[in-house]
Amino acid sequence: MGDLTDETGRYSVLLFEIFNDSKNDNLLINRDLQEKPHLKLYLLDGNKNIILFETDLPEALRGLEVGSFAEKEDNKKEMFWFKGLAEPEMVKEITTTETSIAEASGKTDLDFAPMALNSFSTWTNPTTYYTSFYVGTDYTQCWSLPYLSYKHVNVTSSDSTWIAQFKIAEHTKVGNYTYYGNNVFEYKNLKIAFGSGDYSTMIRTFQQGRIYDNSAFNGGLKKVGDKIATSLIKKTLSAVPYGSTINDVIGYINTATSTSGEVTLGSQGVSLSGSPVSAAGEKLASKFKLEESTDHSGRTDNGHYFTFQVVLNYEGNGSSKNTSGNLQLKFDVFNSQTNKTTPISKDFTLAYRASK
Repeated sequence: MGDLTDETGRYSVLLFEIFNDSKNDNLLINRDLQEKPHLKLYLLDGNKNIILFETDLPEALRGLEVGSFAEKEDNKKEMFWFKGLAEPEMVKEITTTETSIAEASGKTDLDFAPMALNSFSTWTNPTTYYTSFYVGTDYTQCWSLPYLSYKHVNVTSSDSTWIAQFKIAEHTKVGNYTYYGNNVFEYKNLKIAFGSGDYSTMIRTFQQGRIYDNSAFNGGLKKVGDKIATSLIKKTLSAVPYGSTINDVIGYINTATSTSGEVTLGSQGVSLSGSPVSAAGEKLASKFKLEESTDHSGRTDNGHYFTFQVVLNYEGNGSSKNTSGNLQLKFDVFNSQTNKTTPISKDFTLAYRASK
């Protein structure tokens, strides 16, 4: 797949693709080319007429290999080359239930787990997103459900790690074919931040993930070992809090400073200088999007996700204290078919014990 421009200005190039493979390609108009190497060129003229060219791949192009090219093209372009041209037949925001979870993910193990200390809990977005439309005779349906897996533990003098992982359950059906990672729904401006309660301080953070950089230069999939641009969120207090309320903790997050920086996806952490640090988080730059199903086809973390971890230590006078922290999640839902953006915000209270 590539980007072409008509220098005459008469046409807009909707799609240019070299399919140098003998696999089945359900996105063909000309079914005679099924399981054959082929070339696609779709154009839009000044009168909004769509002109479709599909032909056998010329011999001169059959030696091309995808590995010879940098991974920069957005692999969603082939599926949704008609974006902005095909009117949605139906757009629904479905109240999330076990049924909608199963529809979006193809499985039923995304449960409405309650908040629990020392174990992972799952929060599902209250809305499951759906849209459908026709392209020619092909009926296309898209489901998407964002969710969060998170875990917190008691804070002690040893490293105590709190974790939050943003994930996506989604798929697109075209006729009888199912695709993971080709969807009109995208998630942007993701923010994950933790705030801690009494006798607790944050000492470092880590981040992991697979996200897509939508920028024109140096774009493409970002994964373990890659650097990404982010806003680094931190709140430093003059003294370790004692007697803080959950509103105080939420206030630590909301009044934290934010500085632009780069972090590395993987095991490389970010040290939090200044003590005590009562809130820490990261907000991804707007050029990053997440849309591919995180776990599918019997594998985990093979799609898009972002994980943020903060390591805490006890810092007090030797006594123990039952207290509460907070986890804040924010992101934007973008429907590229309708150009509609919906902001989502959620706070989670994390009850725990701080002790030496």
